[in-house]
Amino acid sequence: MKIKNLILVFFALLIITGCAKSRPELTAQEYNNKIISFQIQAVDAVNEYFTTLEKKYDGHNLAELYIWLRDQLRSLQDKVALQEGWRRDTKLKDGVVDYISGLQLALDSYERPVVELIGAYSGSASEFYRRDTKIFSNYMTQFSQSLAKLDAQMETAQSQFSKKYKFEVEKK
Repeated sequence: MKIKNLILVFFALLIITGCAKSRPELTAQEYNNKIISFQIQAVDAVNEYFTTLEKKYDGHNLAELYIWLRDQLRSLQDKVALQEGWRRDTKLKDGVVDYISGLQLALDSYERPVVELIGAYSGSASEFYRRDTKIFSNYMTQFSQSLAKLDAQMETAQSQFSKKYKFEVEKK
């Protein structure tokens, strides 16, 4: 009786595993596009933050807007970190994780102090920027330099991945 049950369990497992849908393996190009899409979403979130500040922001709830951006970046970083490597190669994925982490660090270093200063300031944000142009300009310069380094590192990681797996990176 035990042998009969074992055989039935064995065949049931074979049927289940045979019927299970296997994921088709992505090509290196498709994997690249999938992983890079997280970086693009992070850049889009940062752009949306600064566009909102420039065009729509009325001087209230700056800290909330900043927290929204940080949450967006943290969520993207978590999502890309959960992705598998391509054929166990995680360098591209790690590069995107590092890129998003670097964005968060740059924002914390150069944008958060501005948010905190404006939050403590009783006047309008535009008055703050006029009064403290030098501080603001210094933070923006440092932030831009940090982004340039991150972009160069990301470009190197993507270039190495595309050369290793022999495909052309789509230029935008």
